[in-house]
Amino acid sequence: MKMKKDDLYVFLHLPKCAGDTVRFHIENSFRKDEVIPLYLHDIYYNIKLNKKLRFTDFEKIVSYLKSLNKEQKAKIKVIHGHAVFYGIHKFFNKKVRYITTIRDPVSRTVSLYNFRKTQHNILSKSNKLNYSEKRKYINKASPV
Repeated sequence: MKMKKDDLYVFLHLPKCAGDTVRFHIENSFRKDEVIPLYLHDIYYNIKLNKKLRFTDFEKIVSYLKSLNKEQKAKIKVIHGHAVFYGIHKFFNKKVRYITTIRDPVSRTVSLYNFRKTQHNILSKSNKLNYSEKRKYINKASPV
């Protein structure tokens, strides 16, 4: 598929379906002001607004999208994340292309189980540490 300059690409990141690989390539192929990552609870630094945004629910995402001016919206080329929803393109005056990746349901379920088990083990170990040791341990294990 050939990218068109003025199109808006919306990547629906389904958990455990190679989305982190796609996310890596998006974030390394576009300028920060051309991309909107929408992951609930992640911090997104908006260069134009010069502030950090923490998305905790869809209402905040919608209000953020409404707050963008025409210039900012014109620069956006890609929106991606777990919190992307169909219809997000209505906030932009561009032709849209929705993209996602899928995976065999059984291997996806096994992968998700293993991921959650690993996260549980990290939290269980961190509960045995004092507060300052916990912060170091969790920050070291954090994927971000």
